Amino acid sequence: MARASINNGILVVEFSTWERFFTLRRRVDIPVTAVREVATVAPLSGVRGIRRHGITVSGLLRAGHWGHGAGTRQLVAVRRSVPAARVLVDPAAGLPFDEIVVSLPDADAVVGAVRRGQEAPR
Repeated sequence: MARASINNGILVVEFSTWERFFTLRRRVDIPVTAVREVATVAPLSGVRGIRRHGITVSGLLRAGHWGHGAGTRQLVAVRRSVPAARVLVDPAAGLPFDEIVVSLPDADAVVGAVRRGQEAPR
């Protein structure tokens, strides 16, 4: 399962081994200043669009890249039984995605910390 923390104003999301295979990344660094919106969401409902790369196990998990044609690009790593954080990223940040939706055991705490711009629990 992914882990998230905030270090020096950067939201760091580190993916587990199985998530790395489908997200094609070990970790994602997002400047807190580039976060336009953050919220806790139901894990599977936070994923929209069609799968571009990754895996779907119907009703259980999704991991990889999702998108809407030329529109929103999502980086996804969610499980049904674990709450998820949905982070909208400012396009000016230059990241290869517009949103990240990731299941975190402490999603509420991470969302609150991002909103405050403070250190998140490890």
